[in-house]
Amino acid sequence: MPMIEVEMQGREMSNKARQKRGFIRFSKAKARRICDLVSKGTSLKAIARLGSMPSVASIYKWRKAHPDFDIAMKEALAQSRTKSRCISKPASEHSPKGRISDYSDSIAGAICERLSAAESLRSICEDEVMPTRKTVYSWLKTHPEFQLAYETARSFAVDSLVDEMLEIADDARNDWIERITRNETTLAFNAESVQRSRLRIQTRQWIAEKHCPSRYGQKIKSEVTGKDGGVLQAEVTGLDTHGEKMSELEIARRVAFLLQKGAQAHDWLSNQK
Repeated sequence: MPMIEVEMQGREMSNKARQKRGFIRFSKAKARRICDLVSKGTSLKAIARLGSMPSVASIYKWRKAHPDFDIAMKEALAQSRTKSRCISKPASEHSPKGRISDYSDSIAGAICERLSAAESLRSICEDEVMPTRKTVYSWLKTHPEFQLAYETARSFAVDSLVDEMLEIADDARNDWIERITRNETTLAFNAESVQRSRLRIQTRQWIAEKHCPSRYGQKIKSEVTGKDGGVLQAEVTGLDTHGEKMSELEIARRVAFLLQKGAQAHDWLSNQK
């Protein structure tokens, strides 16, 4: 990635200094500065090396907490990609070799953190500081600890989607729209917005049921109980030809007789073939 050499010179922090760096509070000035550097092609790692700038993890948290900053970052990344396409590069520089390929606990943790917030893997891998999806899948096969953290993050992402379902259902801002006629302004039911909200909820519900059926799947439970909710008991009774109740010994004797007759009939049919 291109670097802003004049701005970077003399301002990069050592690893020890970065570890001692405290919490940096969000400010619009810093957010604009970050977006400006990103639009010029500066990577987030390079920005984080500046003494007055937050870490890469803090920038991701800022994007989640401040939607305006997230939108500006996406626009800055789009501008950076547009500029990079306009510059003629050798064929070797167009290959994905510049992306991260070696496994890193910090990068794996950042991926899982963003996944747990219900961000898609496709969106995460679009960031230039992140590996490609092919690399992530390779890491999942070769690093069991990353696979476990990945699955846990996916589970947390389902919880985030369920929270979003409640927010979408409670959001009634676009349920009614103003319809202006020649003489008056009236409120009209916005069926398109309601249908769209229903689709968003149903999509998240489907994902939650498929990924976590034990918690969010539809369950059908049937119970068979005995009298007054007690244990189900089976009782065998029979009546003789006179309508009187037979004893258990008599019932067993008759059952044995019928079984013997059935066996004889089976043998007879087998001999006829």
